[in-house]
Amino acid sequence: MLDSLSITQLLSLFFGLYFLSAGVGMILDREAIPSMFRAMIDSPALGFSIGLIAFIVGAVVISIHSQWGDFLAIIISLFGWIALAEGMIMLAFRKQFLGMFSFMTASRNLISGFAALAIVMGAAFVWAGLQGF
Repeated sequence: MLDSLSITQLLSLFFGLYFLSAGVGMILDREAIPSMFRAMIDSPALGFSIGLIAFIVGAVVISIHSQWGDFLAIIISLFGWIALAEGMIMLAFRKQFLGMFSFMTASRNLISGFAALAIVMGAAFVWAGLQGF
């Protein structure tokens, strides 16, 4: 089945599975999110590792998928560029960058909202990947 998908569809499927699992994880372990976020700020090694992973993911996506022909391809290509930029910023300015987003862990309702958004986005990307949207 996967061998019949285009690279855009395959990346959409994988991004969707990532968003789905991240959203479910955020809902199931809501109380851990603030401490996980704080750990990224406080631990240079963890922040560097996350920045490096984001950079590599972005670079790989850009390398294999620089397509701007249809809506899904544009979104996937943008995700690659966003991941690359996020990785670079995390590597250079981890504390400042993450500090801008610390408000997102301020309340359980906000965490739940982001989790719900991730689940909806994940489901949409899985569907788009499998349907060839």
